[in-house]
Amino acid sequence: MRQTLRSALPIVAAALGRKLGVAVRVGGADGAKTDGGVIVLPDLPDGDPALRAVTWGYLAHEAAHVRHTDFCAYARGAEDGPLQAALQNIFEDIRIEQALAVPYPGTRTSIAAVLRHLLATGDLAAPAADTHPARVLTGYLLLTLRHRVLGQTVLAAEADKAAASLGQVFDAQFVAQLETLLADVPTLPDTAAVVALARRVHALLADALRPPETPQPPPAVASRNSREAADETDATRSGN
Repeated sequence: MRQTLRSALPIVAAALGRKLGVAVRVGGADGAKTDGGVIVLPDLPDGDPALRAVTWGYLAHEAAHVRHTDFCAYARGAEDGPLQAALQNIFEDIRIEQALAVPYPGTRTSIAAVLRHLLATGDLAAPAADTHPARVLTGYLLLTLRHRVLGQTVLAAEADKAAASLGQVFDAQFVAQLETLLADVPTLPDTAAVVALARRVHALLADALRPPETPQPPPAVASRNSREAADETDATRSGN
């Protein structure tokens, strides 16, 4: 029988239970995730040392959420819709990984292993310019902010491609306004600030995608001759 990461779970779960008060489960069908009480990890083969590093990277990332994410504030923001949820997820991931790396700098290496794995499987790539503008924007944010703010150099090539796609889809004014907003990302203090920034970026995108208003023709103005004719008719009727 293939050995999986379940063999290491008792030790991991006990350590996290003491430090974070969470349970750890393996077998998530849609990747790694946490609700603050349980961390779910994907089921990866345990025989490959590279995949073992990937698992520790997933674990580090989700543990960072447990430590640093306000799940109530996050859930309230996500009620605004899937795009809002996607934007705040990108910003929150940057914030929590940055915070985790302060006491645990080794987590940068583990999380880089996750990124290399996702690049190799094709699950992480720059969006093409002909995809939906919202996808172009979120792809740019994900790749560029991880490269720029977290220093994840493994993403450099894809971040460059994402920037090229962004420039093809949006005009220079949009990009400049976006970069002004993104200047706040490295210093976001908490999840509430993440949600607020995501809403500002969401609004910027909505404005960019709003179709221009169709100019309305000016109200019809009677010609001078028509007005004079009408005046004469009124005068004739008054004389009768």
